[in-house]
Amino acid sequence: MQSQEQTQPIRLTDEQLIKQINAAFVNSHAHGQKESSAQELQRILTSPALGAILRSIRILASEEGITEMVAAENVVDAMQSLDSIWTQYLIQEGLARIKQV
Repeated sequence: MQSQEQTQPIRLTDEQLIKQINAAFVNSHAHGQKESSAQELQRILTSPALGAILRSIRILASEEGITEMVAAENVVDAMQSLDSIWTQYLIQEGLARIKQV
């Protein structure tokens, strides 16, 4: 009988995880919308990713002594800010490349 070793997922440092989040934002701009809004919303609402975000909001609220609503607003603000920063960066990169042509 062979022993079955369970491999543990590699835990990233905060810095590595931030780099992964940044890459995800950039990649999200590279792909066009493929689903209808209703389909995309349904997919997101039932996704493990949203579940993880909800758990993170609860943890943030508990750790910071704030309501879950305030924690949710803080998380959404942070994600929207990251998205906005990357959108502007990608637009500027595109404009710089157009100017080189």
